Amino acid sequence: MNKHLITFGIVTLLICVGFSGCDESQSEKSKFYGTWEGGISNSTGILTMTFYNNGTIKWIYPMGVVTNYSIIWMNYDITNGKLCFQSKSDDSACYNYKFSDSNTYLELFHIPKTYSYGSYIYGAKQQ
Repeated sequence: MNKHLITFGIVTLLICVGFSGCDESQSEKSKFYGTWEGGISNSTGILTMTFYNNGTIKWIYPMGVVTNYSIIWMNYDITNGKLCFQSKSDDSACYNYKFSDSNTYLELFHIPKTYSYGSYIYGAKQQ
């Protein structure tokens, strides 16, 4: 009886530890949550990106002239270590990304062969 109880306890403990493990993708995704202001390599004006915890992002995107902006809603996810965006019109783009300054500065680097909203995007997290 004691052997079965010990075995059951060990199995239960292993199951609990397995299910309580942190979802690494979700943890990484949470670094993006909030509003970031910055710029795009091929544009003037200020880009504003707001990442929501439901997997959507709102871009306020400069359209060449500083006073002309477009608002774009997209979905985003972390896929194979890349930040990927998907628009409602099925445009998609994936970027390598890098955080610095205690996750308050974000750089996105365009990955070739995907649709590009800019080859280099940067932004500082707003409080």
